[in-house]
Amino acid sequence: MHHIDAQSPLYGLTPEQLIEQEVEIELMAVGLDDTSMQIVHASHIYFTNQVLWGARHADITSEAEDGTLLVDLRKFHDTEPTEPIAGFPYPT
Repeated sequence: MHHIDAQSPLYGLTPEQLIEQEVEIELMAVGLDDTSMQIVHASHIYFTNQVLWGARHADITSEAEDGTLLVDLRKFHDTEPTEPIAGFPYPT
């Protein structure tokens, strides 16, 4: 997970600056297919028109009461709003 803080190259950028600088954000994930036991790779590039300001991907993992890890892939494409902060004041 990339935190947008003072060390982030995205820190302080506005939507207009993101477009002006032609920013692209690439997401890469590696996992294990538990049926075939093969490593799987996925990637996606977000272009400036796909960046949602004031939002984040929803968590797809949670923990059951007995400590079992649950993965809810129905939430894979879901987003949820974030609270504006001083360094990132853009609401949804």
